[in-house]
Amino acid sequence: METKIQETNYYTIIPDKLLTDESISHAEFRVYCAVVSLTKIHGYCYASNEYIGNMLNMAQSTVSCHVNKLVKAGHLISIISERSSMRQLWTPEKKLADEYKKEKQKEAKEQKKDDENRPTLPKMSFNKFKSKMIDEYAGFTFSFKKGNELNYINGLGMKINEAGYLVKIIDDEEKNIDKDEAMKVWSYLYKNRDVVIKNAEQQRKQGMI
Repeated sequence: METKIQETNYYTIIPDKLLTDESISHAEFRVYCAVVSLTKIHGYCYASNEYIGNMLNMAQSTVSCHVNKLVKAGHLISIISERSSMRQLWTPEKKLADEYKKEKQKEAKEQKKDDENRPTLPKMSFNKFKSKMIDEYAGFTFSFKKGNELNYINGLGMKINEAGYLVKIIDDEEKNIDKDEAMKVWSYLYKNRDVVIKNAEQQRKQGMI
């Protein structure tokens, strides 16, 4: 049965690893180029040995030997598709890029799931949040964990004092912070207002504020 060959206008990029591999013959090099030319759209191809043989005027058995040699040498990757049970041929570079893409898609999917499960933040403006914290939770204390986005040291404590100002707690003493730093901290608290309000409410119930 004659196999129809799809003509392509693709060019082929040859990696240095292949160019400098003296164990690869001219015929094997041609097979590599043929395979790569067929992977341009999806990053892989399902081309059979018969198809590649018709492209290059080679016997199927010869193509099979060349493909196996290229796979063994690490210039091609051959896997069986779980969906179609057909052979897929990849270059290592494209397979690595595909795996990276899938990993990023998985991370994005998990992040979306986490976002959907995260409690909804109280709907209030920044100024309303700040006023609420000062009016209702003066005396509220909190600390920063390692790796916080403000780059504070792990365990650094802060407090909303009775006058409504943010202060650092260092060696059990309250230290004032400047206006710019205070704004950054208030923005951080606002961003995490669901947890902040919950913790402040707990401190109030426990009589700590």
